[in-house]
Amino acid sequence: MLLPDDVQQLVVDGKLSTRQAREIARASDEPSQRAFVQRAINDELKGSEVEQMVKAYLGKKKRMARTTTNKPKEKVSNSKLTFATEYGTVQFIPDEKVSNHHVAEGLKQALEEVELRIQNGIIN
Repeated sequence: MLLPDDVQQLVVDGKLSTRQAREIARASDEPSQRAFVQRAINDELKGSEVEQMVKAYLGKKKRMARTTTNKPKEKVSNSKLTFATEYGTVQFIPDEKVSNHHVAEGLKQALEEVELRIQNGIIN
């Protein structure tokens, strides 16, 4: 099972069911896994409820990944972009030269990810 040792110990201790753990392991990143574990335990979720929560999270990530494929290139940039906000700064650091359209799509994806994490109780 691809979960941190302390999360696996929760299964051994009976605080998390094997089904819950199996569903949570489907999330590939540890911060999301830990948030799902915390929510499953705190909200006393059933295995099927954990499955739906993780499925919604993974479905949203998959849809977001499809929205940026095969987009036409425009002006290209490979430098770090910083956006100042009332609450701090947001940085977009592309891995390669990308168009302005890709920058906009990347920022939209980041916003959707934050909204999804808030909705699923991963962040406040």
